[in-house]
Amino acid sequence: MSTESTAAIALEQNLGQLSLCRYVAERCLLPMAATEGMAHIIRYANPAFCRLADREERDMIGHPFAELLPKGKMNQGVSLLDHVYYTGESGAAVDRVHHATEGKTVYWSYAAWALFDEEQRPAGVMIQVTDQTEATLARQGVEKTNEEIREVNQELLLSGVRVQKLADAAVEAEQMLLQAQKMDGIGRLAGGISHDFNNILTVILGYAEIAEKKLPSGDIVQNYLHTIKKAAERAATLTSQLLAFSRKQIIEPQVIDLNALIIDEDKMLRRLIGEDIELAFAPKQEGGQVVIDPGQFEQVLLNLMVNARDAMPEGGKITIETANVMLDEEHTLLPDDVTPGEYVLLAVSDTGTGMTKDVQAHLFEPFFTTKEPGKGTGLGLASCYGIVTQSGGHIQAHSELGEGTTFNIYLPRVEVTALVTKHEEPLDFLGGPEVVLIVEDEPMVRGIGVATLRLRGYAVLEADNGMDALRLIHEYPGKIDLVVTDIVMPLMGGRELADNIRKTDPNIRVLFTSGYTDDAIVSQRLVDPGFAFLQKPFTPADLTRKVREVLDGAGKACVQ
Repeated sequence: MSTESTAAIALEQNLGQLSLCRYVAERCLLPMAATEGMAHIIRYANPAFCRLADREERDMIGHPFAELLPKGKMNQGVSLLDHVYYTGESGAAVDRVHHATEGKTVYWSYAAWALFDEEQRPAGVMIQVTDQTEATLARQGVEKTNEEIREVNQELLLSGVRVQKLADAAVEAEQMLLQAQKMDGIGRLAGGISHDFNNILTVILGYAEIAEKKLPSGDIVQNYLHTIKKAAERAATLTSQLLAFSRKQIIEPQVIDLNALIIDEDKMLRRLIGEDIELAFAPKQEGGQVVIDPGQFEQVLLNLMVNARDAMPEGGKITIETANVMLDEEHTLLPDDVTPGEYVLLAVSDTGTGMTKDVQAHLFEPFFTTKEPGKGTGLGLASCYGIVTQSGGHIQAHSELGEGTTFNIYLPRVEVTALVTKHEEPLDFLGGPEVVLIVEDEPMVRGIGVATLRLRGYAVLEADNGMDALRLIHEYPGKIDLVVTDIVMPLMGGRELADNIRKTDPNIRVLFTSGYTDDAIVSQRLVDPGFAFLQKPFTPADLTRKVREVLDGAGKACVQ
């Protein structure tokens, strides 16, 4: 068939006279095209269809309809042509089409019906195409706007929830701040009281020991003096706890393995809690190295064990756990001043009676206790709080009535190479011929120091402040071997005195003493290796041993 295609003949047969159909189709504003055969070869396209496809009719005649659509894409237009051709039924569809010239996606809707030959066999398909791009985009715009409105409403709802959470967090943060301020105020008061009290206790302990040694063995007065010493030592323990709470202690930290230390203390802990309480130690991970004063850590562990024991008068179980943990912003229960990083967790849990929220709110305050009068000072947990905080850590308590209590302690984790050492070799209480300068603003404390060292054979000089001490060092004709100085003094404190001594004569050794340090001293973690420290209150034996230790070169100091 050379001049008339099968589709054109079918079109003429179905719609009437060919010339009339062409006339109508040519002037129709609706894009129309006729395809032939199973391949849907385009045999006719009216001007409206050419404009829609942005192609000339001659460029489309003889080509499959599918070439107008994206390659490799299952499209509704071709599927519709297949359906109409094989079934003879009319149909409609909507398709996404890539516009060749403008390079954008357009939307076409189709209406199609079959064309038959003389024997009523399928010959082709007549398809009418309508550009639905603007309508489709408008509808999509409405849908998108509605979706955005829904998202905004959801966001507003979530924002309301977040605002409430922020408000709750702000209230909680304010309560934590007030608690921290209260604790800091109490700590400053406790530190100040301890300073003066430790000086008094140093005098009591010192003269009681000297007097006790002056008396013959078996003298009744020795018993009195011994009782005085025991009472003073108990008072010294209380001031030590106060200082631990107020974080005004000078400590000697080391890198220690918590697991190893707990294992070493196992027998002592079991004797402490009694046979009716089970003790379980469950280390979860090796390598829990922290920097802390070992003696202070033992004090923390003992205080926690005593509290757990007292919470289980009819017996129970205490579990000690350790683990390496990473703290980050997700740990919302931790206060803001906890620095994110690697920590070692020590958890002490009991199956005891638990605590109310009100009790937990005052748990770490000094002198707060729920125990009967005479069975607790209220300083145990307060000192735990101070020791852990001074060591750069954090302590928390979680408890419910009838559900037991868990104390979680987080201490910064360190590598073994970060070791901060102190001497470990004990020395005999030996005297010596060296010259020692004692610098102390409290006359009675200075007097006990002078008396103690002179009894041991030392040549002793004395000064009541740093400025007088410097003058004496410059004027003294001989060699001064050691300066024993209080840290906190008027006019010139011990730290400034030590700095000046180092400039004048770096061979002079320095031994610090103090029962309290101000913030400036506390912030200085370490002093030079030639310095050492002796905590007040101290006994004459403590002073003698420390002086000999420093003079023999074994004393290393850590100030924190």
